[in-house]
Amino acid sequence: MGTAGTRQYKINWLIGHISAAMKAGRIVDKEKLIGAFCIDLASSRKTAKEILRDLELAGRIKVLGNEIWTSEYYDLDDNLNIKHK
Repeated sequence: MGTAGTRQYKINWLIGHISAAMKAGRIVDKEKLIGAFCIDLASSRKTAKEILRDLELAGRIKVLGNEIWTSEYYDLDDNLNIKHK
């Protein structure tokens, strides 16, 4: 079982990659992000999906199909309306 520090690193890794893509104006492909996460951190798809779900529940991101959007650069509402900030 991992430590809290390890989990925080994984959360920061995902947030960093999502934010970098959004800042560059790119839409984040969920499956590609999960694949990179698994390879770079030698972690499981299950862990990546759990963290993405937690980030979505916390309102930090919105997953729409295979796309991930972040509230850092976009206004996200419950009706799946996305507006650039």
